[in-house]
Amino acid sequence: MNKEPISYFIFQDKTLFIPFRYIYPECFFHIKDYSNLFPMKCFLEDACPQGANCGEVLVRRIHYLFDVISPDVELIIAYFKYRDKPKSIRGAIFNRDLSTPNVSILNPNAFRKFMREGITYQWVPTDEYLFMGGSKGLIKLNNTLEY
Repeated sequence: MNKEPISYFIFQDKTLFIPFRYIYPECFFHIKDYSNLFPMKCFLEDACPQGANCGEVLVRRIHYLFDVISPDVELIIAYFKYRDKPKSIRGAIFNRDLSTPNVSILNPNAFRKFMREGITYQWVPTDEYLFMGGSKGLIKLNNTLEY
C-alpha cells in the first residue's frame, strides 16, 4: 500500500463502496498462484494457502474504516473484479457489527447508479492503517542465521 489518496464513495449516507485492493491488497498476492481462489474465498473458508492471518488484518482494517473514516455508514462493500470472472463485479459485504461477510456479484447497472448518485471522497491512509496486521515486530537475534 502506498500513501496516495484513496477514492471511495458513499451512497445515501449508509453504504461505503471502496475497492477491495485498498483494504487488503495482500490477498491478491497470497492467491495469485491458485486458480481456484478469488479474493475473500480463503477468508470465508478460513484456509489461506499462504498461512497468512488474513482474517485478523481484514477485520482490523474494516473496523478502522467503520470507526474512523465513516462512522455513520451501516455497510462497507469492498468491490473487485478477478480473473476467474473478469466481467463480473463482486462485492465483499461487511456489516457494522462485523458479522461474517458475504461475497455477492453486484448488478453492474445498479453499481454504476450507486457510483453516479453517491458522494465521492478521497482519503490518504495513515501509517496506523497501512501497518495494521503487518509485521509482528523485529526479528529476534536468536532467530537469525549464524556464521
